[in-house]
Amino acid sequence: MNQKGVIDVFYDKDGFLKVWGFRLLAIDGSKIHLPESLEIKEEFGTIHFTNGKDNEVYGQHCYGLASEAKVFA
Repeated sequence: MNQKGVIDVFYDKDGFLKVWGFRLLAIDGSKIHLPESLEIKEEFGTIHFTNGKDNEVYGQHCYGLASEAKVFA
């Protein structure tokens, strides 16, 4: 997956534009609220949440991380 999704896409061509001598890439990441299940909790883990006013934990959600990369040529 790394070879096809990253290496081949980002580095297989040499005709790209540069900014101050560097190739311009952008990566965006997002947290995805996942359904609650034991299997998902074990695979992705959870993030605890509070009310923002104190450190008391009020619950937890299952989250996954997604990211997308863009090459500006």
